[in-house]
Amino acid sequence: MAEQRQDPPDSRATRTEVASSPCSLPEHGLPAPPDPILIDQLNALLEAERAGAKVLGVLAAAIAIDEPVRKALHALQMDEAENAVRLFRAIRALGGAASPSIGDFVGKTLLIDGLGARLRFVNRGQQWVARRIDEALPRATAPALQAMLVQMRDDHLRNIDACATLVTVIEAAGRPA
Repeated sequence: MAEQRQDPPDSRATRTEVASSPCSLPEHGLPAPPDPILIDQLNALLEAERAGAKVLGVLAAAIAIDEPVRKALHALQMDEAENAVRLFRAIRALGGAASPSIGDFVGKTLLIDGLGARLRFVNRGQQWVARRIDEALPRATAPALQAMLVQMRDDHLRNIDACATLVTVIEAAGRPA
């Protein structure tokens, strides 16, 4: 006796709902899970910005510097601190955990003799941050995050020039470089 085949039931009538993939969450108004690589990149930048703010604060508090140099260092410090706040908020907005750490840049900088030499090292740190921002940009798909990172990078590039000018001023004043 030949076995009779039964047609499958109408799939529209008995449709089973399944969980959607994480890739479709944004189209349903739900947040996508955080990108762990981007969160790590932003946390590395956050730690570097905290370290930059701290070391510039220490340098600005030095007794033997001129008031214009102190003001310039303070302005650079404020940029670093503001960037740290922006990064902290961005990481949290992305659903990530913001690192509480400060990079080891402070200790490395303070081991260097002379304000000019320390500022040259700070500039290398600024260049490092600018490169890391460029590496993070392709993963930052949100337009607001991209704009923030581009602004941060541009600020760092301007601060590199400002810091180089400070070194020139310090050297012209006969301070150890």
